[in-house]
Amino acid sequence: MKFLTILFLFALTAVALPVIGSANTTAINSNRGELVQVTESTVGDGQQAFDMQSFTTESYVLESEHNYANNYDHTWSITKTNVTRIRVHFTRIDVEYGYDYVYVYDANNAQLHRYTGTYSSGTWTQWSTGSTIKVRLVTDYSVTRWGFAIDKIEYEGGGGGGGGDDHVLQNGVA
Repeated sequence: MKFLTILFLFALTAVALPVIGSANTTAINSNRGELVQVTESTVGDGQQAFDMQSFTTESYVLESEHNYANNYDHTWSITKTNVTRIRVHFTRIDVEYGYDYVYVYDANNAQLHRYTGTYSSGTWTQWSTGSTIKVRLVTDYSVTRWGFAIDKIEYEGGGGGGGGDDHVLQNGVA
């Protein structure tokens, strides 16, 4: 009976491997602390090729005032030097629906997102090509809400440097 069970599991694994192998996979590169996305593609003669893209995720705290002010318009820039693309993770967005907005732009001020209302479960933005992503809060003349909070950034490429206008490095300060 054990032999049949083992044989069945082996057969099931053999059938499942081609299906599993055709999907994109995400793994953690423990040597570098990076998230690695593995994409499988077929090259000549039916051989498989894998393209590994390394993403680094790090803590990054950026928040609006809670509650934000009326008639407010401010843009924060987040830059990591030597990276090819970058995005941010909002833990929460809570602005007046239809009147107040959180915009996300790339380095050339092309709009990636426009958020209004409440997003309490968190969300990642789209990727901004290059080393800079911008977050802008625009409010109207009445009704204030909580605002937004960013807890991390993710980027592909080198890294280093960085910081929005609220993140200034000082000698002797962690």
